[in-house]
Amino acid sequence: MKLNKYLKLLSAMIGMSLLFSSCDKTETFDPIGEEGQHIIKFLTYGGYGTNFGNSNLSFDPTSTSEILDMNLEYDAARVSSSDIVVTVGVDAAAVTAYNATVTDPTKKYTILPASAYTFPDQTVVIKAGQSISEVFEVEFNPSMIDPSINFMLPITIKTISGAPSDVVKAPGTGTAYFHFIGNPLAGNYQDYGIRFNYTGGVSWAGPDPALAIATAPDVPSVNPPAGGTVQTTYSRIDAFSPVDGQTVEGIFGNIPDPAGGTALYFVTGNTSFSSITYDFSATMNSGYSNYQKYVRAYVAPAPGVKPKFRLVTKYNNTTGGAGNDRLVDQSFIHQ
Repeated sequence: MKLNKYLKLLSAMIGMSLLFSSCDKTETFDPIGEEGQHIIKFLTYGGYGTNFGNSNLSFDPTSTSEILDMNLEYDAARVSSSDIVVTVGVDAAAVTAYNATVTDPTKKYTILPASAYTFPDQTVVIKAGQSISEVFEVEFNPSMIDPSINFMLPITIKTISGAPSDVVKAPGTGTAYFHFIGNPLAGNYQDYGIRFNYTGGVSWAGPDPALAIATAPDVPSVNPPAGGTVQTTYSRIDAFSPVDGQTVEGIFGNIPDPAGGTALYFVTGNTSFSSITYDFSATMNSGYSNYQKYVRAYVAPAPGVKPKFRLVTKYNNTTGGAGNDRLVDQSFIHQ
């Protein structure tokens, strides 16, 4: 019993001591990482791992200005008591280093041409008491980027000043590998097309297998089912953007998808791009029905040869075929 009383008294004394010491405000910095880790890295885009996927970029190929924001992160046991000044810039040698880690030649990259971006060497500040830097930007000019080529722009930490002597650039995430996945089907296309609307459902054996690329939007050489009305014709430039190295996406006619968005084609080449197939989003496939899909007059990409293809689609605009049939015929000629 005496021992228990002594323990209670000792606990009370320790509690009072902690209470009084907490009132004495000393200069301390909150822990922000594991002890022993003293690095500066790109917050979202750095490295080969998960963040490499974040640095895969896809812009409207007709745009002349796309701005991307970045931050650096100070990852150490405690925040710094003084400003840390970091210089960042493009590191062309990082492309070569990255390519050395890849065996598949289709997954190697070329340095992005200087005409396609604006990013001079610059300084970035991580303020005292903070772990995240101010925002800094890189500006891309997608209209100057060939979407058929794998391009990379590595931006790296070059110098660090004002930090404790043991703070270094992160070995992996100290470089952000911004990249564009090239696809030989990607780019701008002249689109000649036509859309037929039907009341209810109609049967159709499909277009002529020898159907050629259309040269005007108002030639119904697709041999559509009888009874349809021309809802619209297309004569426009459409962009197909890379989804990955084999698939591109582009606008499907003037069709809204069932969720109210814009319906998209997903066109996929085989390994050699000697043939293609196409599909739509899961939302569109589940919201509409009775699809008939045909690829006609495909010209495969090759040195000195730009791709062309004609896609003919018949579908019903509700699930189960209870709505109205639609027929969309589009010829795409790479520009």
